[in-house]
Amino acid sequence: FDACVEWIRENWSLDDRERTVSVFETIIRVLGGFLAAYEHSGEPLFLEKAQDLGERLLEAYTEPSGFPSTDIRLRARERFNPSWVSNRVPLAECGTIQMEFIALSRHTGDMRYAKTAQKIINKIEASDAPLGLYPTHFAQSSGALVRGRSTLGALGDSFYEYLLKVWLLTGKALPQYDEFFGRTAVGITRYMLQRSDTTNNVALAELQMHNSPNNIIRKQDHLACFAGGMFALGSWHGAALELEESEDFEEIGEDITETCFKTYQMTATGISPEITRFDKDVELSVDSGAKHYLLRPETVESLFVLYRVTQDRKYQEWGWEIFEAIEKHCKVKYGYSGIRDVSKLPVVHDDRMESFFLGETLKYLYLLFSEHDLIPLDKYVFNTEAHPLTIFDVREYPELMHVLTSPTG
Repeated sequence: FDACVEWIRENWSLDDRERTVSVFETIIRVLGGFLAAYEHSGEPLFLEKAQDLGERLLEAYTEPSGFPSTDIRLRARERFNPSWVSNRVPLAECGTIQMEFIALSRHTGDMRYAKTAQKIINKIEASDAPLGLYPTHFAQSSGALVRGRSTLGALGDSFYEYLLKVWLLTGKALPQYDEFFGRTAVGITRYMLQRSDTTNNVALAELQMHNSPNNIIRKQDHLACFAGGMFALGSWHGAALELEESEDFEEIGEDITETCFKTYQMTATGISPEITRFDKDVELSVDSGAKHYLLRPETVESLFVLYRVTQDRKYQEWGWEIFEAIEKHCKVKYGYSGIRDVSKLPVVHDDRMESFFLGETLKYLYLLFSEHDLIPLDKYVFNTEAHPLTIFDVREYPELMHVLTSPTG
């Protein structure tokens, strides 16, 4: 650890050369990592680096909407959108900064981060979303929603997750986030959740229009498998208790997680594809255009949460099956690799190991078999890249509390 600290002190600089990065990915992976490292070690260098990075990332947020550009050149502090993005910014990229920016404001006393995060949440909440669900994109310049698909998969996923987790992170002292989570959770259960008595499967569909439940797309991204853990964690912490539907949150989390595990069992490799299709009976099949596996963590994340919440050993057994399949089919000479087609043997590797495999997949598998007092869920909340941040009572930080309860952010 000390050697790593010294390497960062001597070598990690944002001014030595230009880096063009995703604002979203840099916040959840790098900023979240520095903040968690600081909280767990007390090493001031990590907060120093987090503040330097956060200062540059603030340049990505535009006025008057407050919504971000998708990319930034960190040394020049120049924000921009690639040509294919145009004026649209994904929902997940707007609503997955709140944990990190709130934590940075808490530790530095600089409220600009929390103000930036809160302004976006207030803007999203004020949007017209009668089903409690939101489209995958907002207009960057105005902050207006762009009518279209609603999903718990790519482009939408972690927005829903962070509504619950910000409430937890701040000591359950912000009812706005609890109530907002409750509305979206009800929307998910009423309009996205697809059940079948024939197969006993439960899957999460997508909606083509965010304000109509009638146009269902029967596909589920591997990314959406975080939702099992989200519902279970919400139930365990008593989220949205004023809603009758909250009584079913743990069972819903269990059902989603079981179906996500079945997407592993259904393939020749024992590994889940990037996208699963299902019919009216929720019979599962591999999407012909997304047969690959990127070493994703979402299912084992939910297994970890469900095991901690229920103490049912079947979640450890399922996690071990997944781990053995990864060891058998993904391990290569110098690490681990994704697979191009999970339905075929022998496998063809894609020669890529994403950072989230170490940061999330293996971390959650390790914690699945660890004692419950190692990063306990009543003291820490994981950001969407599995960096554990310390739960605190925001009421002990009056200036931060004021920012997070202000209608203008």
